[in-house]
Amino acid sequence: MNRSLLCLRCQLETYPERTDSVLASLSVRMQGLENKVTVVAGGRKGIEKATVTRMTAEEIAVVVAELDREAVRDTVSEIRASDGRATAIETDVTDTDAAAETVEIAFEEYGKLDIGANNAAVIIPLGFFRSIHWNCRLSNTSRMTW
Repeated sequence: MNRSLLCLRCQLETYPERTDSVLASLSVRMQGLENKVTVVAGGRKGIEKATVTRMTAEEIAVVVAELDREAVRDTVSEIRASDGRATAIETDVTDTDAAAETVEIAFEEYGKLDIGANNAAVIIPLGFFRSIHWNCRLSNTSRMTW
């Protein structure tokens, strides 16, 4: 992850009340993506939910791949209520076969796949953090979606 994106993610996680204004400032970067289809790994809250919501506001269809489908059900319902296109699927994006199924679902639902976005992460409380946790997080985060 490049430094500017890492900084942006840290800001949004530290100051969740700024999510809307920060994502609104990204609208220039999202122009031209109308009618694209994306798979987003993660989408239950915070920056994950804001990213999914922002993408659908820009007329991007979103397949939300999440470990807990129930956790994103409200998000998908809100998006659909405002005429956005979103589908929630329960999957483990660290599993290669499950990731392949997620791509298949995107094609079944929307006929194509243009973008992959990794918002999922393995979060480990700092007090419990050991080198084995770092290796797990690094491995999972770098493999998710791709």
